[in-house]
Amino acid sequence: MNGCLNDTERMLHLIIKESNGEFDAKKILGNLMMDITAKCFFGIDINAQFSENSDFIKYAKRVLSFTFQDYRFIFISKLLLSVQYLYRGAVFSAMFPNLARIIENISGYEFFDGECNEFFKNIIEKAIETKRAEPSENMTCWQVYWIALTKKWQISMKCSTKEELEGLIISQLFVFIIAAFDPTSSTLLYCLYNLAMHPAIQLQAYKEIVNIIGGKEVIEYDDLSSMNYLNQVINETLRMYPQAPRLLRECNKDIEIGGIYFEKGSALLVPIFAIHYNNDYYPDPEKFDPERFSPENIVHRDPLAWLPFGFGPRICIGQRLATTTTRLILARLLRDFHFIPCDKTPRLPLRINTAGFTTPVNPIILSVERR
Repeated sequence: MNGCLNDTERMLHLIIKESNGEFDAKKILGNLMMDITAKCFFGIDINAQFSENSDFIKYAKRVLSFTFQDYRFIFISKLLLSVQYLYRGAVFSAMFPNLARIIENISGYEFFDGECNEFFKNIIEKAIETKRAEPSENMTCWQVYWIALTKKWQISMKCSTKEELEGLIISQLFVFIIAAFDPTSSTLLYCLYNLAMHPAIQLQAYKEIVNIIGGKEVIEYDDLSSMNYLNQVINETLRMYPQAPRLLRECNKDIEIGGIYFEKGSALLVPIFAIHYNNDYYPDPEKFDPERFSPENIVHRDPLAWLPFGFGPRICIGQRLATTTTRLILARLLRDFHFIPCDKTPRLPLRINTAGFTTPVNPIILSVERR
């Protein structure tokens, strides 16, 4: 990841020199996560900060540009237990390829265009074949995940052909890459916005980072684990702006909770956003306050009052990867740069849209200075 971060820092230095420090935070952070995703999952360098015309970037942006506002998808999703709250169109297509194909044929709605599907399918297959032909200790995330899934599904899945097994695995791998890219870049976006709008908190995080890593080029995992205040900043940001504002779950047994009876098989919607802004758990919930997640405050709060990754056996599989990546990126950026609001920065409180995934209503433009 360090090479990707070096490219991002070079871009920020260029922005400071040529654009008076103002930058579109979503674009810069999105390009950074695009670089990291391509490198870690596929083992390829795409240089997204300085070369936005590659096929990888073009197709990735097409996948991630899916909107929940298309009337055909909204109508279809109502028939499918509100899947607009759970999946992007590409993810739905990857998880339920046959159902997606039927719906596309009936409605004309395109969950995921064939060009994108073929492009990423070829990249995944090429990466796996390369590893099979040239085995080494340095495997990408894709290759490790492929091996693990192959061993598991050879036992648990009844696939009639090798092609069917690999097709199922590729679909799951594709879900994994989308889950790795989009939520992390969004969390970084909200973190930088919060810190720019609260300079005293940014200064405290900066002091902790410098005290732990100084000028180290390569930051170790143990360094990140020691950054307690930075972790509080991230957790408070995830409270205020959870990527998934709600979850849908199925009740697996008859149960009565708080005088309300739920039958087995009932669909339950968990209102994460509402829980995160409940005054009973978080007094003055509109306020950005990392101290809510200090050790002494956490012990007095129900753990189910914080659900950005879900909870229990269905908790987000990428939670550790996402939090580690977020800490590493923030540690580097906050050590080397100072982020401040500019005339184009949205004022507090930030207006957000929670119809699908949590997104800002207006672009988040920030200004950056060298430390």
